[in-house]
Amino acid sequence: MGIRFVLKESINDVLKLESTHEFIVKCDVRPNTIYAMTHNTTKRVEIENLNKIVHTLNLIAANKGINKKFNLSDVMIWED
Repeated sequence: MGIRFVLKESINDVLKLESTHEFIVKCDVRPNTIYAMTHNTTKRVEIENLNKIVHTLNLIAANKGINKKFNLSDVMIWED
């Protein structure tokens, strides 16, 4: 299988955001990049973008009073 992106689940299920667009507005990453990740069509990942995404997930969680620290496994996972 390989790498599977779970960013969409983190955005929708954990943060309870209405849409991916709400996340894109707060994150300094190209909308097409976020869209590709949430639809598992990403071919290449920039480390800087991963840092920004995890940072934004944690900022939104803190602002919403969600007691969770996000990390890379909330963006992508490895599946056999």
